[in-house]
Amino acid sequence: MLKSIVVLLALLVPVSALHTDTDFAALAEQYKNTHGLAGKSQGDVDFTRLLDDQYVHAEIGVIDARYPKSDVTDKTRVKELQDLSLALIDLHLRWLDWAGAGNPAETALRKDLASFRKAVAGAHPPTWGAAGATTPNELPLVLGLKADSVELARKIGAEMRSGEAFGMHPARTEPIQMLFAPSRLQFAELGAFIGWLDDLNRASFWVEGMPAWADLYWNDRQVLPLVYPSPKASADDLSAGYSMNDREKTGLVEYVAQRGMHSILWFFYGDRLDLAFESGLALEVVITLYGENNTRTGSATRGNTTQAREMFVPGGASQGGTLPKLNADSAWRSLLGADHFVKALRESQKAGARDGSRGGSKIAFFDIVSDDTSKHAWVRAPFLGSGTKGKELPPAEFLQDYGEFYRAYKACFAFWLSTDAAPKGGKKASEKLFSQLLGALVSSPEGATFEATIQSVYGVPYSASEEGTDSLEWRFLAWLGQQK
Repeated sequence: MLKSIVVLLALLVPVSALHTDTDFAALAEQYKNTHGLAGKSQGDVDFTRLLDDQYVHAEIGVIDARYPKSDVTDKTRVKELQDLSLALIDLHLRWLDWAGAGNPAETALRKDLASFRKAVAGAHPPTWGAAGATTPNELPLVLGLKADSVELARKIGAEMRSGEAFGMHPARTEPIQMLFAPSRLQFAELGAFIGWLDDLNRASFWVEGMPAWADLYWNDRQVLPLVYPSPKASADDLSAGYSMNDREKTGLVEYVAQRGMHSILWFFYGDRLDLAFESGLALEVVITLYGENNTRTGSATRGNTTQAREMFVPGGASQGGTLPKLNADSAWRSLLGADHFVKALRESQKAGARDGSRGGSKIAFFDIVSDDTSKHAWVRAPFLGSGTKGKELPPAEFLQDYGEFYRAYKACFAFWLSTDAAPKGGKKASEKLFSQLLGALVSSPEGATFEATIQSVYGVPYSASEEGTDSLEWRFLAWLGQQK
């Protein structure tokens, strides 16, 4: 189960000086006033009804996406909603590529998804801001589609959540809810309102820097801002931010697809997945969809701040916390992940072999640099699995580059596992094994660990502490060492 605890996800800006004077109570009141809740107490608020009445409902597979109805009077916002919907549809199709059972149920689901995608892509939304126009609640109707598209979306959701097309019995039955906040101010107001509504967990939301978070979680819901926070954000202007498409034209859909993949994985697996493995799949799926992944979130995952930090950086500080401002010119992003980060990882591995291991290993060490790029440090595998417990972090001035390295490492491992991890048979055999793994992780017997399931499929452990021990991670490192 997802916990009703905020997760602070690889933030984009430092928050040591941000929002120290933010009036969260006033922000919560602003949200209440704009949503017809003025003067109401917590006990008077039905949040589920609020979402049904005041948010557009987009049922897309295992995701129940919600977008503020008040924003769809703006045609630019409707186009944004259309783009987000296509991203989530494409994400579900890609999940079928990875995990589909190849049975008649998969064939039927693919046909329905393709029909729905064609309708959404070809929609010509009307103007909902016109006098007398009543904005509908359902996404297909907002886009100007007919009522049968609403039924098709519901049919797809039922088919997807049954698990039949995957030969799986998912961990959940109800969809994962995803709330979109089109602006930074809307995100801050909603976060403050959640803190007001949930007084038991208020301290998790009314905290320094919340308005600059990459996203947050509450009661099984993801809340996603659709604008990155400005590096110069202040309590005086919580609306400051910049478009996710400023750096690349697919920036917004990359971000939504990455977060959406976490929702799919939570739906099917609950908390059964290794956190780094889950994150790697979410990072890699974006590259398969858009040919790159330059999202400004570390792809952290469910749970509490400690889990998120430890997943992003193995052995992370127990208090969780924020990460430094991302260097937009990071060498790890020179190709935006178009090569699955192979080149950047290989260059770092070669430097690590030369200077870090001093001849002791050609594949185990990686070079990372300090914030000012004047110093070098070397980190040693393993970086996955139980063998990472107790590993020490590099000094603070190297954490930014270490986080970027680890992001690339997880994504590249997922790429290798899904395309080249079979000892024989090449890509087809690797894809088959990968699909078997995804199925086995759902159907593994009670008490079976993630690492035990990995070993049952691949015949070797997920990872190991020593280089001479055969395991998937050391095979991956050897493969990486053979790349140019």
